Amino acid sequence: MAGGVGIELIATGVDDGTVRVWEGGGKGGKQSVAVWEVGCPVMGVCWSADGQHIYLAALDNEIHMCVCFLIVVKELEMLNAS
Repeated sequence: MAGGVGIELIATGVDDGTVRVWEGGGKGGKQSVAVWEVGCPVMGVCWSADGQHIYLAALDNEIHMCVCFLIVVKELEMLNAS
C-alpha cells in the first residue's frame, strides 16, 4: 500500500495480466483508478519506497515497473470533481 497527499492506494496484480490501483480507506470505491495490461499473469506487486512506482513480477520472467503516482492522483481528482 502506498499513499501521499492524504490518499491511500492499493495495488493488485492478477493472472489475467492486469495490474490495478485502487483507492483505499473510507473513500475507496469498487472501481480501480488505474489499470495496466502486462500481457501475461502477474505473480506479485510491490510499491517502491517513495510510493511513486509499482514493481511487478510476471510469468514472462521479467520485473516490470509502472510509474503511477501522478497518473493515479490525476484520475482521482477527475473522479472526485464529477
